Amino acid sequence: MTSVVEKILEEQQRHAQLAATLKAMGGNVPEAAKPVSKEIEGKLAAIELSKTELALKQNMDRNKLTIQQLQEQLHADAESMKKVRKQMEEFNRSGEPAWETTGIGTVKHRDPFHTGLSKRTPTGGYFTS
Repeated sequence: MTSVVEKILEEQQRHAQLAATLKAMGGNVPEAAKPVSKEIEGKLAAIELSKTELALKQNMDRNKLTIQQLQEQLHADAESMKKVRKQMEEFNRSGEPAWETTGIGTVKHRDPFHTGLSKRTPTGGYFTS
């Protein structure tokens, strides 16, 4: 992709060639094109830089979307792996006795109606009810 400054320079060269051809044919040659001023060159350079900035921003956004898609794919693959491991574990333990799969230990007890009060009397003994 050519820049605006390059296009202007190409058109100026083309204009010079056409003017020379017209002069050789004996026609009236229009005045030479005004040279590009510093102010216009600065604005054209700013336009080119804004195009470059836009292209870079679009590239960054595209890369962010790609990263997000890859993270979602990794998450889905991890979930699939968990399912497969669970199925593998079920098949590996299919012939074992129940106490091998659940383990041996105590069952934790949680008082469903806990009052928050101490279970001891002020003298240190337990309540008897």
